[in-house]
Amino acid sequence: MVAAYAAARAVAPGHLVLYRVGEFYEVLGDDAATVSRLLGIQLTRRRQKDAPDIPMCGIPAGAAEAATARLLAAGRKVAMSEQPAEPAGERPLRLMTPGTSVDADVLAAGRPNTLAVAHAEDEVVALAWTDLSTGEAGTCMASLGGCAAALARIVPSEILVSQWPDGSEALALAVRGSGARFSDLPGDGLRPDEADAVLARAYGPGWREALRGFSPLELIAHAALLHYVRRVVGTLPAGLPPPRRVSAGDTVEIDAPTLRGLDVLTSGSGRDGSLLSVMDRTVTASGCKRRSETA
Repeated sequence: MVAAYAAARAVAPGHLVLYRVGEFYEVLGDDAATVSRLLGIQLTRRRQKDAPDIPMCGIPAGAAEAATARLLAAGRKVAMSEQPAEPAGERPLRLMTPGTSVDADVLAAGRPNTLAVAHAEDEVVALAWTDLSTGEAGTCMASLGGCAAALARIVPSEILVSQWPDGSEALALAVRGSGARFSDLPGDGLRPDEADAVLARAYGPGWREALRGFSPLELIAHAALLHYVRRVVGTLPAGLPPPRRVSAGDTVEIDAPTLRGLDVLTSGSGRDGSLLSVMDRTVTASGCKRRSETA
């Protein structure tokens, strides 16, 4: 099992692997220490005959859904290695991330759960984002100096960077300053022809007309986003509408640290006491999310 667990971790780097064995999901090594701390469950040891013992913890299968929701809510990515349908069959691996979850136990009430992709080239950054819980999606272009404010407007819960800029720390500083979980986009990124194939699969043969007006970098970022969602979720929403293109000149752009300092979206006590909470007169969760997105 140790070798199989390591193989699952190799397939899903950056994920906490929960490995199904009978009526339990077992977690080994560094993952076990993290899961034990986040869930408050006992950390034990798996004995090895000719090697050091390995940290281990277990989650009953009946409690796995609630445990996974807590791990996702804590900002962690989770990979669940399930038992094969046939004794010698391949083990299915389910990937889950905070930004792709639509679980009510993971989502914060009234707040968007936005997954964003950043793709930098030369002095500009293309951003593409989506909230799978509402179907909202958008793209925008920003300069390296303006990408912090652009991310602050998106309010992402997870950021994936498909390409970092050369010779500049601006995007790294903006991503860290957003307060969201971030990582490199898995793989080597999409070539232009691969991006075209992803968009054609999502929007059909008329995708170029449906996405007329978007810059080449925005299309690459949006394709990378769709490719990642499909890899994690397994499919894309049916009848996917084109994203909303946001122009940088349409709004006053304020970076995340300034927004926090002015208590615009949150205050020292959370959402209560912020400017957004004073303005919010919506009566449904989806309306509250929309208000947060357009604040």
